[in-house]
Amino acid sequence: RKVFYRMGLGDEEIVALSGAHTIGRAYKDRSGLGKEVTKYTDGSKIVRADGKAGSGKAGGSSWTEKWLTFDNSYFTTIPDPNADPELL
Repeated sequence: RKVFYRMGLGDEEIVALSGAHTIGRAYKDRSGLGKEVTKYTDGSKIVRADGKAGSGKAGGSSWTEKWLTFDNSYFTTIPDPNADPELL
């Protein structure tokens, strides 16, 4: 909180920013985090909620299994000690 408060963000903004990790991926060459590709980001799985294939390049590491679906999975995956280690 201290870091985000210094940036002028309140609790609601912090939660929104954190929840944005539900969608998207981290790329090792950009942030230093994650792997080049995982079983969730290799392009072989359908990850959109509507069942259609996602767009964009394969690769990176995601925080959630369905990284193109906006839901609360980030908040349920992060504290889960049994979460797949391929997730950030």
